[in-house]
Amino acid sequence: MKPILKLTVLFAMALSLILPGVAFAEKANEPTWDDDVYEKKCMEKANLTDEQKQRLSELHDKLYSDKAELIEAMEEYEMITKEQKERHLKIMKKHVERVKENPKYMCDDDHWEDDDQYENEDWD
Repeated sequence: MKPILKLTVLFAMALSLILPGVAFAEKANEPTWDDDVYEKKCMEKANLTDEQKQRLSELHDKLYSDKAELIEAMEEYEMITKEQKERHLKIMKKHVERVKENPKYMCDDDHWEDDDQYENEDWD
């Protein structure tokens, strides 16, 4: 193969490796999911009335009740142990209480990312 052809092929291969990274690179001035921009927007919109807070509280209670029923059935069908069931229910109850105390809890990404509250839980 001629040297110029080899260089052209080599150059094309190098470009094929470099261009996707350049084309899909994030721009430094645009917010990313990790930035607080999304959290701030959510927090600004989360000025809830007492009626809205009450409605959300009722929905969280219903969700907890339904999930608890599911967990109970899983234990009944021997899919999980009694200890696992109790752990799941405890975690779910703690989450519901936390959301009720602070309706804006769901806006705060810090509760979702790097949350080590479940770090020592044995889910197996």
